[in-house]
Amino acid sequence: MLTEANVKHFLENVLEFEHWSTVLSDSKHIFLFKIVSKFGTHLHYENITWGAMETSERKLPKVPDIVSHTIDTHGGACVHLNYFLKLLLDFLGFRVDVFSSEVLANGLPNNHLVLVVQIDSVLAASGDRFLVDVGMGRPITCPINLNDLPHRGRAGGFDFEVRFNEQSQLHERILYAGCAIKGELEPQTDKMVEVSYNLQKPKQLSDFDEEFTIIFTDRTDYFFCNTIFLYKFVSIKTATEFEFVSFRGRTFVHGSRDERTERKFKTYAEMADDIMNWFPKINESTLRKALSNYDLKRLSKAATKS
Repeated sequence: MLTEANVKHFLENVLEFEHWSTVLSDSKHIFLFKIVSKFGTHLHYENITWGAMETSERKLPKVPDIVSHTIDTHGGACVHLNYFLKLLLDFLGFRVDVFSSEVLANGLPNNHLVLVVQIDSVLAASGDRFLVDVGMGRPITCPINLNDLPHRGRAGGFDFEVRFNEQSQLHERILYAGCAIKGELEPQTDKMVEVSYNLQKPKQLSDFDEEFTIIFTDRTDYFFCNTIFLYKFVSIKTATEFEFVSFRGRTFVHGSRDERTERKFKTYAEMADDIMNWFPKINESTLRKALSNYDLKRLSKAATKS
């Protein structure tokens, strides 16, 4: 688990969070918003670690793996980034629970882990409850106050909303017209539920074992080990003034609140230099091995179809 020494090292040297102790003692609310922003700009979502591995090498991440991978590589998947943030906030005296959610396009229930952080407030008897997700690989710039919904935002020129669905009793992230990463929605589709959050009952990390074993040990029809997905914020000046980049499949996206540009690549291998330019903390040999594996899978799939 975390120690005082590695917490201090992570906050000061990895996140470059100046005067964090003073900020924390002055306001837990401000600290939470700042650390979510720091996670966005100083860490990155990545799956190339597992894309570079042989199937036999892959395993379900446990807490020691989550801690070491996040500290050593400054990145990871949702379970690394979100659960490490939970451990960090726990250590610093916050009340943090883990909840299940589902990214609907991925076709696997319980496939995403999110946090709810509760902070005492003079405005709400039960305190403020914030939905926190630093491991989604989407332009989510700040915690979302669950006592003040719907929450509306915009990224890549597309509007989105987080709301509570009274009928299903689930919280939902709704996209309008398009997605900052994937682009426009299908024709005749003006909105869609991207993520559903079940915030009724807290979960333990072990409650995700079945689904995360499928994700991390390679089910051939699941994207995680079969194509690249990298995401980071280049900058977050405010909740509405930010810049982000992603590599998903053979598409590079560079965007802000209102703009989005993309570039397509013919092969994974030709993406390497651009990726290293935007993600200099990534291990280059790991990246090139993953890209080679993705190209081999792509060619094998094409040959099978023909």
